[in-house]
Amino acid sequence: MNRIVVRVALLVSFCGGVLLVGWIAAACFWQSVRCDGVGECDQIPFDPMAWQDEDQVRPPAYIRIRMIDDLMHRNIRGMRRSAVDALLGPPTDTDHFREYDYVYWLGPERGLLGVDSEWLGIKFDRDIVVEAILLRD
Repeated sequence: MNRIVVRVALLVSFCGGVLLVGWIAAACFWQSVRCDGVGECDQIPFDPMAWQDEDQVRPPAYIRIRMIDDLMHRNIRGMRRSAVDALLGPPTDTDHFREYDYVYWLGPERGLLGVDSEWLGIKFDRDIVVEAILLRD
C-alpha cells in the first residue's frame, strides 16, 4: 500500500513539475511575442518631429509603429487637414489603400508572424478628419 502511495505522489509531483515548466515556457514565449522589437513593450509617446524624421521611420528604429498607439489615443478625428499636415507631415507615396486620402507607412506588422506592414489611413470630408484607422497590407 505504501509503495502505491509513494508512486502516486511521485507521479503527481512529476506531472505538476511538467505543467509548471510548460506554463513558464508559455509565459516566456508570450512575452517574446509581445516584445518583438516593434510591439507594445517598445511603445513610446507620440513625437511629431520623430514621426517625420525619415531616418527613424525605417529600420532599425521603426519609430512610427512604436508611437502609433499613443497617436491613436489622441483621436485625430475632427482635425483640419492643415493640422494633420503639420502634425504628421506628408503621407507615404504609395498605391496601397487608395480609398484613403492620406496613408502613412508605420512599419512591419506587430506580432510573431508579422509578414505584412501596418499603415495609418486617414479620410477627410471637407478638409476635416472623419476617419483614422490602422490598416494591414
